[in-house]
Amino acid sequence: MKKYISMLLALILAFSCAVPALAVAGQEENIPIIMIRGDGNGIYVEDENGNEKNIWGDALSDIEGGDVGESIANVLLPFLTEGLLLDKWDNYYQAFYDEVSPIFEKLRLDGNGEPQYGSGLSKQDVAANASSRNKNHSRYGIHDYTYWYDWRLSPDDIIDDFHQYILDIMETTGKKKVAICGTCFGGAFVIAYLNKYGTMGHIKNVFFNVTVGNSTALLTDAFCGDIEIDAKAIQRFGYQNTVLDSNSFAGFFDSTPLLNEIIYTSYDLLAQVGVIDKLGLTFDELYQRIYEGLVPRLAIAMFATFPSYWSIVEPERFEEARDFVFKAAGAGFEEEYAGLIEKINADYENVTSRKEEIIKACQDAGVHFGANVKYGVQMYPFVESQDQISDELVDVKHSSFGATVADDLYSTFSDEYMAQAQANGTAKYISPDRQIDASTSLFKDSVWFIKNGYHDYFVQDYKIIEAFCRNTNFTVNDSPDFPQYFIYIPGSMELNEDGTKDFNTGTVEIMTEENCNLSVWDEMPEDSRQKEPTLASRLMALFRWLTAMLKMFTNLISGESVIG
Repeated sequence: MKKYISMLLALILAFSCAVPALAVAGQEENIPIIMIRGDGNGIYVEDENGNEKNIWGDALSDIEGGDVGESIANVLLPFLTEGLLLDKWDNYYQAFYDEVSPIFEKLRLDGNGEPQYGSGLSKQDVAANASSRNKNHSRYGIHDYTYWYDWRLSPDDIIDDFHQYILDIMETTGKKKVAICGTCFGGAFVIAYLNKYGTMGHIKNVFFNVTVGNSTALLTDAFCGDIEIDAKAIQRFGYQNTVLDSNSFAGFFDSTPLLNEIIYTSYDLLAQVGVIDKLGLTFDELYQRIYEGLVPRLAIAMFATFPSYWSIVEPERFEEARDFVFKAAGAGFEEEYAGLIEKINADYENVTSRKEEIIKACQDAGVHFGANVKYGVQMYPFVESQDQISDELVDVKHSSFGATVADDLYSTFSDEYMAQAQANGTAKYISPDRQIDASTSLFKDSVWFIKNGYHDYFVQDYKIIEAFCRNTNFTVNDSPDFPQYFIYIPGSMELNEDGTKDFNTGTVEIMTEENCNLSVWDEMPEDSRQKEPTLASRLMALFRWLTAMLKMFTNLISGESVIG
């Protein structure tokens, strides 16, 4: 009898020891998940009748005067007559600014970085914030609490209200802890919030989803004037946005496959034979003569008056970018925007230059951090950083908070690098495609990656956010369903009978050595995907172009439409 009692006690003891271990890996914690999203929600002004107009969504239709032809003429005349002929560009700079500036006039902030014309959140967004503060749920979902804000402002201008929003939800729900998720631009506001409130003990988890909060090379290059034209980058970007993406631009080309083929093969031919690169060299030579006067004016006319955008400039280049934009010769921006400059300087000193320090202080206070990163598509192809591994808008180095990445889109880690990682015990953090090493990230055990993922294409994001925010100290090791690396496998590129494409055919899978080399450019001709053109690739490009043109002429002769 004693033997059986001893065995029973041993089993009870073993089970009681195992339960805490299991709880650490999968314990659900029913706490509110508070989402703060990126830029792009509407910014509104009221007209004289009290009707709201979305000045962000309708910015391009806000041109005063409305005559596009006249606007082009106003800019083209000083460009041709004084610029190219006499190498005098001041009148061209001013003409360009005068035409572009009205487009974003009501959206732009004033000299102190404050809204103009009564612009701000819609009444609906303000009401949504007020309503969600008072909602309680039996189970808190990731869409239950979304904080809407004016994303143009300095993060410092909204974090106190964001904090009150969180306190109100905690009071309503009776919870002592919350999870915060900053998506895209929202991550910058989260970091500013953590600087002031992050160590107070009310935050359990913080998750950064495809965030620019840790800076982005794309905007930094743009604000520093580092513009560059590369034929292959444009070709990859054009392919992924006219053939693969699901936006309206792509939708047009999906419904006009022959026109798409003509455009794509024409560009491919021009790129292969070097015409695009020659045009790029001509552009580079001209750009070097005018960029110091042109780019700052373009930046001010569009986004440089938003303090929030300055919070995502790379800290090591902040002063370079600030001086380039606001000290443009003859523009007077330094005086006009003195208050704004003071505000972004304060943001830089207090937050932008201290992001890692802020996060580590919160980690020491018990906050668990995680991130979701996408990569494998072409960055917007007009800046010097365009070949960095990215999700189109933000490079992996920044969005992953310090992961090591291969040199460019075409590169992988060397055998020597892999051997060293094996010796260091960090090889498990390297992606099967050998382009990402998560071991150097601030969140090396709680950062997830999705290859072939566009920045704003949410294929797996919410599942990862739920798993992370729902569980205590959740990591890439805690569930076979959520390993560190995923890959999006695009669906068939075949068109439906009506000429449209089904964008729901793609799947997200765990990345393996077998599927890791699949890319969004797989259906591009192999020779077009090569970094450097060859004689064979040029001949193939010519053949594809001639084939497309023959199809067009055949359609024209038979009376069929080229674009339908």
